[in-house]
Formats: sequence, structure tokens, C-alpha cells
Amino acid sequence: MNKREKALVGYIIKFNKLLSNTFIPEFQKGSLLDKKDITQLKTASTYLDKTASKIINQIDKSLATHFMKDLDTMNLVLKTNKEVVEEYTKMQKDDNYCIVRRDSFATLMWAAIQGCCNPCRIEDYSNCKFRECLRNFNLEPFDIEAKGCCEYMYSKAEIDKEYDDVLVKGAMKDE
Repeated sequence: MNKREKALVGYIIKFNKLLSNTFIPEFQKGSLLDKKDITQLKTASTYLDKTASKIINQIDKSLATHFMKDLDTMNLVLKTNKEVVEEYTKMQKDDNYCIVRRDSFATLMWAAIQGCCNPCRIEDYSNCKFRECLRNFNLEPFDIEAKGCCEYMYSKAEIDKEYDDVLVKGAMKDE
């Protein structure tokens, strides 16, 4: 799954959890919705669950486990634009945060991949700390559907082209 797909599936799973564990029970207590409406919400929840399960079952097991573990640490939050700007401003002033443009960060990570993964020297890729770091930062893997090997494994030709693209495009964006 790419970053956007992860976000979409995450929204489905988190929303469905809210729907089934909070919204439906609350609506059942009140008089706003009738039995037919409640049944429709339960049906929607069932279909959301089936869709999310299908997607999760299609991806590599370790990726799915990592993804689900990440979801446990996240919440869906609705904020006004003003609240988002205030939070961002607060983060800029906090020394615990380093705000970096995504394209600059990607350039740094591609350089790190060159040093750490060319060639990969780790026999058990599932225990690779660098791989875990790349996943935590949601850096797009080379082979999203990799099975039995690290999704960040690449050929020298692939990385050179990708790295050059990032450097050239990134430099053009910053100008």
C-alpha cells in the first residue's frame, strides 16, 4: 500500500470502529433514528469491515501487522483550520519537533538508503531497524507488494534513477 492508500484504509477502519462502538449504540439510546436507520448503519459497518479485511488480507503479513499496530496509536480528530494553524505554530516553537519539507526529507532518506541498503546486508529483513524507520516515516517503498523480501530492496539502476529524480525535482521545487 502506498501512503495515500494507507490513509484511506486507516480512515475506513477508524471510522468503522467509531460507527460500531460509539455512534450506533448512542443512536440506539435516542429517538433521532428509527430501527430501519439503525439497521442501515449496522449494514454499512459490516460492509466497511469486509472491505477493510479484504485489503488487509491482500498485503504482506508483517506490513499488515505494522499497519494495524500504527492504527492503534491514532485517532480521528476534527479540527477547525484555526486550531490546525495554532498547533503547527506551537510545534514550530517546540525544540522537540523538527519541521522539514517532505521533498527535503525524501532527499535525505534516499541518501540514507544508498548508504544502508546498497547492498542490503541484513539476513532477516523483518528485524531491520532502518526498514522500521522508513515505515514509520511512511516513505514509499520500491516494491509495495514485496513478499519474502524487504519492500525497500532495489537494484542499483533503480535507486540511481529514483535518487536523481528526487534530487533534480526536489532542487527545482525549492528554487
